[in-house]
Amino acid sequence: LILPMTDDMGAAIKTATALRESGIRTQLYAEKKKFKARITYAAKMGIPYAMFLGETEEQDKVVALKDLNKGEQVTVSFKEAVKLIQDGIAQANQGTVIKEN
Repeated sequence: LILPMTDDMGAAIKTATALRESGIRTQLYAEKKKFKARITYAAKMGIPYAMFLGETEEQDKVVALKDLNKGEQVTVSFKEAVKLIQDGIAQANQGTVIKEN
């Protein structure tokens, strides 16, 4: 889930497109709601990651990425964020095979 922190949606749209091109299902949250409501929405939808894009992130060419399951947030390059998301999703999809006795 991409959460733009500014009124300018240009960077958020470009980021969403780039994530989709990387094979990551992406949703752009464009409603003007409080931060808590945005995070609550992500939790209700079962979204594992939220990416915050504000003026500082745009200037520094980084993204703030929050793992909503672990509650951990990092500020990294877009490329690093893609790798973290892909690795996290792959890990979440790993499971053990049920064997009959």
